[in-house]
Amino acid sequence: MDAGLTLGKLIGPIAAVLCLAAIPARAEPVSIAEAGSAQTQMQTKALAAINAYAKLVYLDQSWVSYCWTETNKQAEHATDGSIPFGLSYRGIERSTLDMTMEIKGAWIKNRTILCLAQAKGDLARASEAANADSGSKAR
Repeated sequence: MDAGLTLGKLIGPIAAVLCLAAIPARAEPVSIAEAGSAQTQMQTKALAAINAYAKLVYLDQSWVSYCWTETNKQAEHATDGSIPFGLSYRGIERSTLDMTMEIKGAWIKNRTILCLAQAKGDLARASEAANADSGSKAR
């Protein structure tokens, strides 16, 4: 038996095994329950940051509720007609779910905090205007 011939016969199967080993295995899709749990965790984390900001700028919980609702309306029905985060959780892989929750959580947190900051500014301007009016009436 020729050693070169034997090695030649082995190269094909060895290369096939190496190629198959290099292909990543398809990850199992997450269940709907796991996706729901990830969504709840994302919302809990975002709300903690939102509540901390509201406390920092002395806005009460009613403003948090208002801005949270406005943000969620935007997340469901964007003004440009797109479907933000319009992702079916059926058949989604864990890595895609985690990435989506991270991005969506950051967007919700930042958009809600922006709403709170705008509310705080509007309230400050309204208070200044009211003080200016009461000062001019006192004269």
